Amino acid sequence: MSTNEFDEIDEAPENGMKALRKLTKTQAEELKALRTEMGKLQAVSRHSGLAEILSARNLDPRVAKFYPKDRETTVESVDEWVAENAELFGSGQTQQTQEQRSALSQSEMDGYETMKKLEAAEAHTEIDFKSRLAACESEEDVMAFLRDYRGPVALNS
Repeated sequence: MSTNEFDEIDEAPENGMKALRKLTKTQAEELKALRTEMGKLQAVSRHSGLAEILSARNLDPRVAKFYPKDRETTVESVDEWVAENAELFGSGQTQQTQEQRSALSQSEMDGYETMKKLEAAEAHTEIDFKSRLAACESEEDVMAFLRDYRGPVALNS
């Protein structure tokens, strides 16, 4: 009995070419399957990396489907592409430069801060509401909770 495939080829010279062809075909099929799998993994990796970079720039990650396939997915390359296509994404979605931030009036900055506080309060209220509702153990508890629940009244913090 032989220890590897090549020993069998040497032991049976009349079947050697047939066995070699069979081995070559099997390895070619395995190689093709591995290449296909590698291509899928590379595509997933590229898409997730690209989506992460776009999200960091306040862009919807679904924009990644429009990114050129032949272009690198480095941060610099993506930034360059975003700058080239900024008018397509809308001016509100690109990152503001320091100059643009300082150009805001005090009332605009106060309004922005108030908006951030409202969003935080809304998120907190929703989490608080859901956790208290989940703690109810009976229908009566739920009805009492809904009857007595009051959301946040002031945003002075």
